[in-house]
Amino acid sequence: MAERLVFVTKSKQPFHEERSVKFKWVAGQALSKKRECASNLVSAAAELHGLKCVMEISRASDELGQQFSAFRLRVRVSPTEKPTTVEVVYQNSKVWAHARAESEFVNYSGSAFDAKKRANLRREEGGKLRDFCVCVDGREFHFDLEPKDAFYNWLYIKALRQKHNERLVAALESRICQECRVSDLRQIAHLGENCRIGFTDVFFNPQKGKQYNCQARALAQYISLRIYHPEQLDRIFPPHEESLSAAGDLEESFRKYVEFVHEQSPDGSLDLLL
Repeated sequence: MAERLVFVTKSKQPFHEERSVKFKWVAGQALSKKRECASNLVSAAAELHGLKCVMEISRASDELGQQFSAFRLRVRVSPTEKPTTVEVVYQNSKVWAHARAESEFVNYSGSAFDAKKRANLRREEGGKLRDFCVCVDGREFHFDLEPKDAFYNWLYIKALRQKHNERLVAALESRICQECRVSDLRQIAHLGENCRIGFTDVFFNPQKGKQYNCQARALAQYISLRIYHPEQLDRIFPPHEESLSAAGDLEESFRKYVEFVHEQSPDGSLDLLL
């Protein structure tokens, strides 16, 4: 047996809920074995927590789920550059306390594994992680380390809202609607606890200690906003953007995201965070 998390949609902050799932583990390093594990995880999560729809988001998923992996999901930084993956941008955005200038390391090309290697080399040189920095058309935008998962989730959702991913996101929403037996995603908001959606990542094991950011968590948060707070989603993450450079002040976008997702208003409501 093994234990992993399923990230479940939620109408209130932080717009996802983490639930533990025990499932049958299939030993072996082959991808076919990982896919068996992922299938067992999805089935166990649905049965244990009464979820209408559960999707694995990793290379062990079906083709649709694989495309939402941060190693596959594309994000365009600038209209003059080709789209790269969320993982590449995330790894290249890490700024270390004693490293050289961030602009020396701007490289949104190559694979996610290459980006991870570069980040590790900079960590050895620079020590403690200081913040995140995205360079867009020669301009640097800086993002705080806290809340812990905020920058990763913000970047992931930014990618989902870009124009080149519209068909992909529509396919996901269509799958969810079909399994929940509704014609429109927003109808799920009226079904309450009778229709919750979950996302898993069989490779994400927080018990290993250093792992925290997770594509399944980010996607659960996006779907929660899409179902329960579509107006706020449009305000914070305008749809149909061609690239990050079209978003204007990225730091302001990040601030709005953190306020709405992580910071409760004084009276406990969400209405003041407009």
